[in-house]
Amino acid sequence: MIPVAFGVDRAYILQAHVVMLSILKNSKENFVFYIMTADNLQDDINSLTNEMNEYRERYTIKTIKIQEDIFEDAVINCKHLSKASYNRLLLAKYITEWDKCIYLDCDLLVNGDLKELYEKKIGDNYITGVLDCHIIEDSERNKIHEKCVGLASRDTYVNAGVLILNLKRIRQDNLTSKFMEQVFKENWYEDQDVLNKCCYGKVGIIPLKYNLFHFYQGKTIKLLKHLKYTEEDFDFDSDRPFVLHMGGVYKPWNSKNYKGANTWWKLAEAFKQNPLYDEWAKKCEDNMANMDIRYLINKCRNYNKVIIWGFTNNGKQICDALMNNGLGNICSFCDNDSRHSNQFYRNIPVKQFNEVSTTSEEILWIISCQKSFDDVKQQLENYGVNRQCIEHYKHKGAMYYRVLSPDKYYSEIEQMVISEYGEENLNEKVIEMDEKLKRYDKNTVDLFNNRYRLTDWLYA
Repeated sequence: MIPVAFGVDRAYILQAHVVMLSILKNSKENFVFYIMTADNLQDDINSLTNEMNEYRERYTIKTIKIQEDIFEDAVINCKHLSKASYNRLLLAKYITEWDKCIYLDCDLLVNGDLKELYEKKIGDNYITGVLDCHIIEDSERNKIHEKCVGLASRDTYVNAGVLILNLKRIRQDNLTSKFMEQVFKENWYEDQDVLNKCCYGKVGIIPLKYNLFHFYQGKTIKLLKHLKYTEEDFDFDSDRPFVLHMGGVYKPWNSKNYKGANTWWKLAEAFKQNPLYDEWAKKCEDNMANMDIRYLINKCRNYNKVIIWGFTNNGKQICDALMNNGLGNICSFCDNDSRHSNQFYRNIPVKQFNEVSTTSEEILWIISCQKSFDDVKQQLENYGVNRQCIEHYKHKGAMYYRVLSPDKYYSEIEQMVISEYGEENLNEKVIEMDEKLKRYDKNTVDLFNNRYRLTDWLYA
C-alpha cells in the first residue's frame, strides 16, 4: 500500500481524480489516497469514484477534513492557486499511521509506476523533491526573493508539486508548528516557500523526470540545460516524463492546445457522466474561443466604438490586429497613467478615464492589461460599464508558446496570419507562411520572431 496525499477544494476535485486515475493506470500497486480539504466534498468524491470501478480493489480514498479558517489569513500571490495548497503543511499532523507519504498537486499526470518514487531513499531529510527550475535560475528577481523570504540559499529549493515527505521526522522535530509560524510571514510562493525555508538543510533532491513542467516537455527541455542540473537529470524521455506537471495558468482544462491536454482529456473522459466533467468541458471550450483572435474581431464588429484599455505594447498589438482586419471603429486608448495623455498610435488618441463616456452600450472595452485585468474590470463596472461590454485581450507570451502542443503549431500560424494580414484568402496565406517558416526564411523570421516568440516554439 502506498499513501498519496492531495490538498483539494471543490474547484480541483475532478482534477485530483484524474491524477489518481493516471496513477492507477501506470502501476499494479495498491494505494490509499488522502484528500485534505476544508470543503464538504464527500458527495463529489462518491460520485467520481463510481467512475473508477475498474480499479476499486486497488485503492482507498480517505478524506481529511481540516479546520475551515485555519489558513484564512494566509496570502495567495499566484492567482491560479487556492488556499487548499497550504493543506500539505498539515500532512504529518493528520496522517499519523505512515512514516512517509507522497504529496502530489492536482495539475499533473503520472506516467510511471509511483512505487519507484515512493521507494526513493530519503534519509533523514524532511522533504524530497525536484529542483524548481524557475527558482534556481540566477536572476535578479530570484535574488530578491531569496533575501525577502530569508532563504539561506536557493541551491536546494524544490518545487512542492511532487514531494516525498518524511512524516516521522517532521513529527519528531515538531516541524508542523514551524510551518504554521512561517505561513504568516513573507512568502512569495505560498506554502512552497514555507517548506523550503523551514526544511532547509534537510531537503533531498531527485532527478528532473519526477516533476517536469510541461513548458519543457519535448524539445524545449534544452531551455533548462544551463541550470544546475546533472547529466542524470536529462537522461530520460522528455516527451513522456515520469511526472508531467502542468504548472502556471496553462492548464489542460483551460485549453486543449497545451502540452499534456490530449492525455488529460482522455483520462477525464472516464468521468464523462459526472456534471463536473461537463462544467469543465464548457469552460475549456469558452476559454479556447476567447483565445482565438477571430472572437475579438467579430465582437468588435458588433459595436459602434471600441476603446482599448492600456497604452502598452499589448494594447498596440491588439490595435494592429483589429485594424489589419479592416476595423476602423477604435476611437481611443484609455490609460490611468497621465504620462500617456495626448499621445497617439496610428492616429488614435490616448485619453484619461475621466475624458471618456463610460455608460454607452455602443462601446466595447478591450482590456489589454494582463496582471491588473481584474482591477481594471472592477473599475469599469463601478462606473456603470456593463460587463458584457468588457473583453480581455490575452497576450501570448513566452510561456504560452513553450507550452503549445506541437500538433497545434499550424493553428497558431493561422492566428498569426489573421492578426497580421486579415482573413481574406486565409488558406493560401497560411500555407505560404507555414512554408516560409519551415525553410527558415530569414526576412519572415526576423519580422515576426519578437512578436510571436518563434524561438520558444517553432525553433526551440
